[in-house]
Amino acid sequence: MHGATCQFSYTHEFAPTVNWQQCVDVAVTAAINVVGAEKVDGNVAQMMISEDFGAFSAKNPRLFHLFRQRR
Repeated sequence: MHGATCQFSYTHEFAPTVNWQQCVDVAVTAAINVVGAEKVDGNVAQMMISEDFGAFSAKNPRLFHLFRQRR
C-alpha cells in the first residue's frame, strides 16, 4: 500500500516467562479475597512479553502478574 519494506532478525536469547500454576492459584485467591471475584481474571490469554523474568523463574516458583485499574 505504501511501498514500505523491512528486514528483521529474531533471536531466542530470552527465556519465556511462564507462570507456575501454584503461584497463580495463590495470587488469584488473594486477589479475590481483596477485591472480589468479579474483578479478578485468573485465566488471561498468553502474551508475547520480553522480560528477564523468564530466566529468573526457570528454576524457582514465580509469578509475573499485571494489574489493571478500571473505573
